[in-house]
Amino acid sequence: MITDILASILVVAGAFFMFTAAVGIVRMPDIYTRLHCSTKSATLGIGLILLSVAVASGEGAVWARAIAGIAFFMLTVPVGGHILARAGYRVGAKQCAETLSDEWAGEGGPSTAPVSEETRRFEAVRKES
Repeated sequence: MITDILASILVVAGAFFMFTAAVGIVRMPDIYTRLHCSTKSATLGIGLILLSVAVASGEGAVWARAIAGIAFFMLTVPVGGHILARAGYRVGAKQCAETLSDEWAGEGGPSTAPVSEETRRFEAVRKES
C-alpha cells in the first residue's frame, strides 16, 4: 500500500519534470537555454520514473537495473547536451538578446580548431536545398 503510493508520487513527479522539459524546449529562445532545460529536467524526470519502477516492483534485480539506468542517464545526458551546445556555438548559433556574456567570444570559440571550412560547406549545402 505505502509502496504503491510512493511509486505513484514518484511517477507524477517524474512526469511533471518531463513535461517541464517539453515546455522548456518550446518556450526557450535559443539552442543553449533549450538544451539546458531539456537535459536537466529530462534527466531528473527519467530518474524519478525509474525509481518509481524500482519501488513498485520491490525486487533486487529491478532495483539494480533502475540504479544503473539512473547512473547512465546522469552521466550521458548532460555530456550529450554539452556536445550539442558546443557544436551549435561552433557553427554560429546565435544567443538570445538577454544573454549577458560570451566568455569565448574573444578566444575564437570553444575550440582552437578552425571551423570556417565546415561552416562554408554547411552554407553551400543549405543554399542548394
